[in-house]
Amino acid sequence: MAARLLARAREEWKQRRFDAAEQTITSVLALAPDDPDVLRMLGVASQRRGDQATAADCFERVLATWPEDADLRVGLGIALYERGRIGEALAHLRRACELAPASASAWFNLGEALWRQTHAQDAVVALQRAIAIEPAHVPARLSLARAQATLGQVDAAVAGYREVLRLDAGNAEGWFGLSNLNTVRFDAGDVARLQNALARAGLPARDQELLGFTLAKALEDHGDYAQAFETFGLPGTLYHGNAEQLASIVEQPGFDLIYSFGVIHHTPNQRSVIEQARRVIRDDGELRIMLYARNSWKAIMIDAGFDQPEAQSGCPIAETYTKEMVEELLGGLFRVGSIEQAHIFPYQIEKYLRYEYEFEPWFAAMPADMFAAIERRLGWHYLIVASPI
Repeated sequence: MAARLLARAREEWKQRRFDAAEQTITSVLALAPDDPDVLRMLGVASQRRGDQATAADCFERVLATWPEDADLRVGLGIALYERGRIGEALAHLRRACELAPASASAWFNLGEALWRQTHAQDAVVALQRAIAIEPAHVPARLSLARAQATLGQVDAAVAGYREVLRLDAGNAEGWFGLSNLNTVRFDAGDVARLQNALARAGLPARDQELLGFTLAKALEDHGDYAQAFETFGLPGTLYHGNAEQLASIVEQPGFDLIYSFGVIHHTPNQRSVIEQARRVIRDDGELRIMLYARNSWKAIMIDAGFDQPEAQSGCPIAETYTKEMVEELLGGLFRVGSIEQAHIFPYQIEKYLRYEYEFEPWFAAMPADMFAAIERRLGWHYLIVASPI
């Protein structure tokens, strides 16, 4: 009986009837609870639907019988990684590579895990091994490009993403990766390929989002801002003008939301911007703005000569505010609902510009919860929500 059910489960799996196969496997387990073949299939089925706890348990039990099985160790490494047991996961993935040095899957999963743990250089080595074994391994090429970008190897990353797109022209992650490299400018051919990719039927929502973002970036590279906006399927009208004269620019006042992230503190007359915002917002609307905080880590560093307001030197206006100053700025026009403080830039700027994300030593030595507490008290950004009066 158990053998017949196991054969049926395998056939269902081959036909990609995964739910049916898992039900059959459960029936087999009732008859043969320690059968390694059955446990293995249950582990694979559980992993496929995201139940990493059951997958890890099954794979660990089967490894007691077949300790030299590289595929089992890959599956167990993935399950343990997703459950936060990083050290054990990496050990199993490394062992899988030792047992099956010609397995692209083993090297890819090791490289992916190393990259996610910010061991980018080691990840590059593992991912290059995977690609040498299987040159058309798109996920490995995608992860390699990401790792190279992290290391500041921008030209190699661009070439890697382009190769992903040569192998899979509609790969949303590949397009999005390219869009995140600031040195890349898309051409007319890229725009056409992105439009074709977005036109495919049955596109998953996340792929639509990533491809849409990238197409908008490509259109922006060509100065076609209106079409870039339309890419997101949003109705609306774009205006270009001085925020201190907003009411004379906008044709139809009556907005339910006015949002400004980091513009107002660069204007000569910030109060004028707020007055104009009040003229075009609905009485039941909402104002959400970000202003630089005077009582902040960044401001302290600027005052001491260790930093500057913006990445480019010589910014003519970069006003900072206390909470009392925010209340005064909005006074009589908007009622402040909340002011939250956030954001301290923790990275070494020289490496950050090369896409290497390494904390400054003093932040690297700081526990994450301590850093978060300091951001809440000394962050550079005041995040302000207010309603019209």
